[in-house]
Amino acid sequence: MNKEMKRYLKDIKLLLPIFGKEEKKYYQQLKKHIIKTFNNQTSYSEIVEEVGEPYEVVQAYYEEVGIKQFMFRLRLQKYIHYISIVIIATTIVLGLFRIYYLSSLYEEVKNAQPITVEEIIQEE
Repeated sequence: MNKEMKRYLKDIKLLLPIFGKEEKKYYQQLKKHIIKTFNNQTSYSEIVEEVGEPYEVVQAYYEEVGIKQFMFRLRLQKYIHYISIVIIATTIVLGLFRIYYLSSLYEEVKNAQPITVEEIIQEE
């Protein structure tokens, strides 16, 4: 596989907004087709002429898959993103509370114990 083939496949991958199981399967099939069809001397324009512009290929894929499934997967990805942010934020806030609590306990223990002990020895 030459640089032009890699560039074309990279453009396809870049245009896929969701790269789930189905998209990976489609991408692998497209990659096999390109490797089988073209030789190492093929230019980018020859690939585009034969297969189509990357945006056209991605558009055709989503037309085939259907807009409802695509929208469902976009919503699902958005919800997963929000849930991840909430979990991370909650973890950070709980961690900060724990640090505050432990530092206050440390200060309490430090102030409760005598720091210096003065001992006077008298000789008789």
